[in-house]
Parts: sequence; structure tokens; C-alpha cells
Amino acid sequence: MKTTSYEISKQLAEAGFEEENDFFWARWDTDSKFVLVHNTNTTPYLLNSYIPAFDLETILETLPKQHDFFSRGIGKYELRIWYREGKAFVGYQNCAGFDKVMIFEQEQNELLADTAARLWLELKKKKIF
Repeated sequence: MKTTSYEISKQLAEAGFEEENDFFWARWDTDSKFVLVHNTNTTPYLLNSYIPAFDLETILETLPKQHDFFSRGIGKYELRIWYREGKAFVGYQNCAGFDKVMIFEQEQNELLADTAARLWLELKKKKIF
């Protein structure tokens, strides 16, 4: 399962992102590193410390599907993922696909879940939702 990285998961938790999830970044004792573990009914009780990890689909479900971010007279912007010249992008664009706002490019070696999470964090920071 591809989930948000430990650092992005931590930022999501601090920003109040709360959705059901199947995985956690966890450590069993204070000296161990955080590792990705599958959620079971007993997992949280066995862990010293844990942070929920989320997949791309979960993050996309929480993002607004349409929004009129700026009054440019163009109408609503739609949530989209698109690829161009070998690069992936997550953001909002108008129905015609030309005018784009709030775009995040997938960074090198970054999972698309992290890219979408960065968009969610930015929307939350700007109090858009």
C-alpha cells in the first residue's frame, strides 16, 4: 500500500486531518524508528507512538471537488490530477482545463498521496475549507 510519508502524515495529524485509515507510522518503543504498520483492532494499544498514514484515494475524497477560488469570471475550478511531459500534477483548473490554480507538482521520489496531501494542507492553511 502506498501511503503518505511519515513527515506528511505528521503534518496532516497536526492540521487535524481525521479520516479512517488502514495504516500507521508507528514505533514500538522510544528508541525505534517509525515504521509503516497495518491497522488492526489491537495495533494502537500495542504501540508507544503512532501517526495515521493515508492513501491517495482517502485524501482525494476529502478535497473539494469544485471550488470558485478566485473570481476571475471563469467559473468553478475542478479538482484534477494530470500528467504532462512525464510529470504529475494535482490541483484545480477550470472546466476548459486552461486556467489553473493551487497546483502542486509531484516532487522527485514523492508518492502522489504526498502531493495531494500538500494540496490539502495548503487549502487548510488558507482556510479555503
